[in-house]
Amino acid sequence: MERSGLRHPDPVILQADPALNPRAGTPVSDEARRVAGTDAACRKEVNLVGVYKTVRFAYEERLLAANREKLEAARPILRARVAKAEAVIAGATR
Repeated sequence: MERSGLRHPDPVILQADPALNPRAGTPVSDEARRVAGTDAACRKEVNLVGVYKTVRFAYEERLLAANREKLEAARPILRARVAKAEAVIAGATR
């Protein structure tokens, strides 16, 4: 982004900028179109989505490993709740 003359400390901040993301029904400015195009090209160049997904997956794997016992203990409780919900739904659709 910086090579293109845009300085934003966070790749997500552009989505929160109301000047670049007007409300529905409001015309989009030429500047917003230019920034969006530059942002999209930059995201593709650095594989932002791929990197994000890889890092997020690693964090989730760590969380699962750290909480495996708690999750396994909760499994039968959740299965019972789902079974009860299915029974309620089945009774309601008769």
